[in-house]
Amino acid sequence: MNVVELFVGTDCIDQMLKYLGQYDRKRLILISHNGSGFDNWIVLKNAKKLTHCPLKTPRGILSFPLSNPYTDEDLQKKWKRQKEIKGNHLQHINFTCSYQHESSSLAAWGNSSNLPANLRKIADVYIAKYTQDNWEELRHEWEPYDKRDTLCLGACLIKYNQVTKEVVNQNMSNNLTAPSLSLKGWYYLYHYDIEMVEEEWYETTRMVAKHTEKENIEKVYSHTNPFIRNFIRRSIKGGRVSANRKSFETNKMDEICNVLKEYISQTESNNIIDLFKEYSPSTKDKSAVHSRLKKIECTKLMAFDANGLYASAMSDLDSEYPRAESGRAFLPEEEKEFVKLFNKQKFRPRTAILTVWFDYPKNMFFQLIRAKDKITFTIKKVKRKLVTKSEIVKAGGRIIRMLDGIVYEENFKTPPYRDYILILRDLRNKYKREGNIVGSNCMKLLGNSLYGKSIQKDIFTTRHLWNEATLQANFDSRVKTYEKINDTQYIVETEIEEKEITTEDSKSTRLTPSHLGSFVLSHSKKIMNNFIHVINGFYKPEIYYTNTDSLYISSKNWKKLNRAGLVSEKDYCKGKNDYGDGGIIFGLYLAPKVKYNIVLTSDGVLKEKKTFKGYSNDKVSVEDYVQLASGHDVSNEFNKPWEKNFTNGVVIPNDKQTKVFRSYLNNVKRKPPNSEGIMYPYNDKDEYSFDENYKFDDFDYLSNQEENEDCFK
Repeated sequence: MNVVELFVGTDCIDQMLKYLGQYDRKRLILISHNGSGFDNWIVLKNAKKLTHCPLKTPRGILSFPLSNPYTDEDLQKKWKRQKEIKGNHLQHINFTCSYQHESSSLAAWGNSSNLPANLRKIADVYIAKYTQDNWEELRHEWEPYDKRDTLCLGACLIKYNQVTKEVVNQNMSNNLTAPSLSLKGWYYLYHYDIEMVEEEWYETTRMVAKHTEKENIEKVYSHTNPFIRNFIRRSIKGGRVSANRKSFETNKMDEICNVLKEYISQTESNNIIDLFKEYSPSTKDKSAVHSRLKKIECTKLMAFDANGLYASAMSDLDSEYPRAESGRAFLPEEEKEFVKLFNKQKFRPRTAILTVWFDYPKNMFFQLIRAKDKITFTIKKVKRKLVTKSEIVKAGGRIIRMLDGIVYEENFKTPPYRDYILILRDLRNKYKREGNIVGSNCMKLLGNSLYGKSIQKDIFTTRHLWNEATLQANFDSRVKTYEKINDTQYIVETEIEEKEITTEDSKSTRLTPSHLGSFVLSHSKKIMNNFIHVINGFYKPEIYYTNTDSLYISSKNWKKLNRAGLVSEKDYCKGKNDYGDGGIIFGLYLAPKVKYNIVLTSDGVLKEKKTFKGYSNDKVSVEDYVQLASGHDVSNEFNKPWEKNFTNGVVIPNDKQTKVFRSYLNNVKRKPPNSEGIMYPYNDKDEYSFDENYKFDDFDYLSNQEENEDCFK
């Protein structure tokens, strides 16, 4: 049996459609791993006439539905006789994308799925190498790659769908993205009892899920007023990422360097970076070095990582979640009372989302509200932000004014996401014990995705497939964009009028419970703040670097957290060291998402860990970090991103682009380092001043909007 069919030539799409048109399947879903970024564009460009409007988002073409013009005539007659099938009797094909579920490369997905060697992807080929002139003579190169690529994806999809179907009765076929799959899965598990029943399907039968609404549960509703939803969405500002101390070096660095020098034997350098560069690629036996390094008792930095930060917030019984239907407008006459309650930390268990003015103590080192990429100070001591909790006051700040907001009169008795999150946690642990990597990864993905879907921005546009006459007849101020895709058709994007959805409009809504997402973010920060309070990190420079869900702290502070009962390998609302019993012996923390670490494991092994957002991993080198740390800019050439549009499809540029990373890039966030390498926050607009030549353009990549941060570990 030929498992993989290849179609080649300029009419390869037509060949594929003719082949599929013979199959007795009225609806087909074709999934490619980078369909949104490449494959769907190729099909679009080769389709002679579109029958449905593609779903295009900033991610690319997520869904491309097409009626197959080559559907077998006998099949059309058969489907016409089926009462369930109405309208078009052509085969319906939908091209979708698996990358929106699994964002790693296909090779990495195949490896993590533990596929047999004969199903895993082989080494990549350079696609741009194959042209219309040489593809036939080079077939021996790309054909094995194509076949293995298809087999690998098919095997990964089977495993993925099996797990998600078992857990939430959903799969990739009816959910374009992992967040959609997770939210839909949670919704049905929370509101319904599910039973599999047999029903007739064409000339056979199939098992389908029967949903029976649960009784005595607190139903979850979403706000439908567009102004309220916009206000809530503005309260969601993403995670905190900051570089607070420029560098770290262990107290036994000389001893470690001497061990490496003896191993290398042909170097006079005493610099750990130079020594590691020579030591790391060496193929000589290193067991003696590991043994000696393991015995060295030295200070280390620990990467204290919260266990499933968002999952902790969603399942924590000490976290309040409001009922949308109990929300009301904040009243001006309540300001005095609410400010008093906030400043006395007595507002809880009330819940509200409020616009406030607040003041930080001048001696505060780590501030709760992150600095903007492009800071502006409008008031000398007061910043205006949207917050949901009194964590500012708990850390020593003070609420000054409350301007407007939403007050909730009633909370859920238990967090609505809690049971779902605990199911995912228990299943993930079960899959881990069984060695089921796919199952474990899927549970992690579903947990992460639920928060991301809860806070997604509402869509106020829709797309149409119009001919030129229809476009001219309907062209008005609501038309945002239009692109010609062939001789007769246009993809037209129009605005949807923002209005509140009422019961007369619909019995249900596709709007997500964004108020829950806002409180998940707030409670996740509360959990991280609990760790910071224990080490007095708000007022002392104890935190070298922080991500949304991790703190880089010294081993002495690690002991404080351990004594406070906040260290655990698995428990929610606690954390662990990302490096086990090892730690960081050397680190450079130059800006958010720009860090370099040398880690010494408990087995005496030295490893390099580096992050440089905006830079390709295969291009960044330790010299780039050193150059930035020394006050020099770093620049490099990169391939330009592929250009994609409806007119030309996918175009691969041949030229390069140059990116420049400024040496002062962290000065946008915090003051330059002092003599001890400590970078204090700005407290006053007068402290924040640069000359007229200061350039901000290269800081765009430093965005801290981490709505999909991996916090379900």
